Amino acid sequence: VEYTPMEVKLYDAVTDYVIEGFNLAKTLEKENRAIGFVMVLFQKRMVSSIQAIRLSLGRRLDALREHLKTMDEGEVSISTEEQRKLKDYNEDPDSLDDRDRQELERKLETLPFRLQRSLIEKEISQLEPLTKLAAAVKTDSKKNELLRFLEAILTKDPAEKVIVFTEYVDTLEYLEGEISQSALFKKNNWKTCIIHGGMD
Repeated sequence: VEYTPMEVKLYDAVTDYVIEGFNLAKTLEKENRAIGFVMVLFQKRMVSSIQAIRLSLGRRLDALREHLKTMDEGEVSISTEEQRKLKDYNEDPDSLDDRDRQELERKLETLPFRLQRSLIEKEISQLEPLTKLAAAVKTDSKKNELLRFLEAILTKDPAEKVIVFTEYVDTLEYLEGEISQSALFKKNNWKTCIIHGGMD
């Protein structure tokens, strides 16, 4: 899929943010694994969908602003159980079920790397323009390509069933909304169904 210039600009900006995060991880040995996880998560969510990265950036910015209001200088930590899950995930990403992985990702994507006002303020100053840029990206080329693909298959055989896999529930819910609201699906009264590992 070929990105638009705005998508490329966002991708490059997220990549710069990720590189800076990895550089920070080298200086904060204790938090190194968590920072690395968050940076990989942001890069993967960027290529998952514009909506996934938009939501992640927004959640992190909101959480850091909240930490800034209520903070005491000191260490930031995750529980022993979360550390174990993170270690397992780093060694084998398939070792966690969808629910555990999603909970760990949500916790880490909103956790400051250190309760140090200057670090949090610096990251907020990076995230503010990034979230504005993500909000300004109106085209999702991957989503558009998927809709063209579905149209080609279903126009040829309207009874065909198609399974679309996503890594993130944010992308799944976004695509389900976009697909079900598309003119083609409405016109033909086609249905969508979501299944994910967080369901009972």
